[in-house]
Amino acid sequence: MTGFDRNRRAQMQEHDKSERIHGGPLEPPMLTTPRRALWSAASMLVIVTVMFAAFYGINAQRTHDRAPASAAITTSSPDQTTGQR
Repeated sequence: MTGFDRNRRAQMQEHDKSERIHGGPLEPPMLTTPRRALWSAASMLVIVTVMFAAFYGINAQRTHDRAPASAAITTSSPDQTTGQR
């Protein structure tokens, strides 16, 4: 069991005790704070931005490297004959 699980179990036991003592249900405990939610959102945005930039750069480089190689250079060759006139 992790530390978070132990803390959560202790909170729930405390919640159950207070519910029995006071007779009514209390507010459910918050699992996250607004500050933690903001940091999570900011971290997610940074990760998505970095991944987009990396894959966009890889794709742009691959496209740039292929462009000159894909252009076909054709030269006109003389007509071949069978040797008969």
